[in-house]
Amino acid sequence: MPYIPLKLPPGIVRPGTKYDARGRWYDGSLVRWHEGAMKAIGGWRPLQVLVGGAAADLSLGAAARGIHSWRTNSQAPNIAFGTAENAYHYANGTLTDITPAGFTPGNDDATVVYGNYGQGAYGAGSYGSGLALFGTAVEAQSWSFDSFGQFLVACAYSDGKLYYWDPTGGDPLVQMAGSPENCKGVVVTPERFVVALGADGDARKIAWADQESLTDWTATAENQAGDFTLTGSGQIMAARRGRSETLIWTDVDLYVMRFIGGLLVYAFQQVGSGCGLAARRAVGVAGGQAFWLSDNGFFTYNESTVQALPCEVHDYVFGDINRVQRSKIACEMRTSFNEVTWYYPSAASTENDRYVTYNYATGAWSIGRLARTAAVDSGVTARPIAVAPNGKVYEHEVVGGEYPDHAGGADLVPYAESGPIEIGAGDNIMHIREIVPDGKTVGGVVATLYAAMYPTAAERSQGPFNAANPTPTRLAGRQVRLRVEQNETGWALGTLRLEIVPGGRR
Repeated sequence: MPYIPLKLPPGIVRPGTKYDARGRWYDGSLVRWHEGAMKAIGGWRPLQVLVGGAAADLSLGAAARGIHSWRTNSQAPNIAFGTAENAYHYANGTLTDITPAGFTPGNDDATVVYGNYGQGAYGAGSYGSGLALFGTAVEAQSWSFDSFGQFLVACAYSDGKLYYWDPTGGDPLVQMAGSPENCKGVVVTPERFVVALGADGDARKIAWADQESLTDWTATAENQAGDFTLTGSGQIMAARRGRSETLIWTDVDLYVMRFIGGLLVYAFQQVGSGCGLAARRAVGVAGGQAFWLSDNGFFTYNESTVQALPCEVHDYVFGDINRVQRSKIACEMRTSFNEVTWYYPSAASTENDRYVTYNYATGAWSIGRLARTAAVDSGVTARPIAVAPNGKVYEHEVVGGEYPDHAGGADLVPYAESGPIEIGAGDNIMHIREIVPDGKTVGGVVATLYAAMYPTAAERSQGPFNAANPTPTRLAGRQVRLRVEQNETGWALGTLRLEIVPGGRR
């Protein structure tokens, strides 16, 4: 009897119907395609903190709205977290509150404020935002962090002041003397200039201190401090340091800030339009390439041009975002897997509960359910670090690590489900007799088959099968779909084969 290999391309697609996804993976969660096989993403476990000399699970007590990792001059790893009301430092198993005195707390949730007719700028709201006419979204808290040598620099959206933290001093964050206020963020350029975003309450103003300085903000003939107001109509959202330039996003455009020295110090160039940033933390940079989520699409910049990313799950993602809470969207890079992930709140949630991942090496997309409000890549730390909405901090990509699905329910079990698979034009009945798995661990997944005579007909299922070599089945239909679900950790799914006996057309 013939064996038909189910060699489905990597990644998940979400076209209009399951039938439109025939021959592809249609749904899934907590899986990735790596080294030619489908695998579960790595496990996670709570990061530990010392309390009274004993280890305990680290918790911030609230959702993180910003995270940053860096090394001090002694190469010691450090992590900074920001919540709606506090800033924290973590190192050597110790969590320290470094919230500055007089700090202005922010909102844990975004809200919508409605004014009178004629209040607010025409066109100020994003098209398709779901906000009522003349309603203004008040953002949830967000922190921007960066490193200035071994110093941490920080700015919270609610507070607007620029701070630094000296790891050798142990004091809370300290405001940079002479720095602008009412800012929306901070970044450090490759040339070691500290830059204020939205300085002095001007939504398009950039200001920078003298090179190598935290406090020399007044431009003189003897220093290189300065400021510049971007052209255009959008408000500055965020900035990131590249390899040889600094990228600045508004909610409409992308600009690059390049060091030229002399009287001007920096030159500014608009390199993209109609590609603005949807949320202040919805961007990630790996090497010289940036990836970000806009109001209605995904974009990338490769040190020369801006390009829209073709996305096979576009309608699924953008049709299910809680746009009022979109200021909570958080981006994470996992460079060891060539992945960029965005955590976002679904339409039924006020908190990040779903994710979408793009593999920039293969072009494959994946989706899933996982509640994380902030995350940072490995490198400084041995593993990626991410924070759940309840403030609990996790190490990710733990080999043999615990998935919380056993306590959290079926939504946290890794699985993948295909679209229909047909023979020829799909007009012949298939009799499926056996499944022959190809995996690193037989029994690592369980499989279920769904068969139907027509795309709109009711499906009949058989399984789940605890896959062996081979696994007998007895099912018939013009089309068949496959679901695989984790049974044991450490599995890798290659190319399954089905023993199919072709039948007639009736």
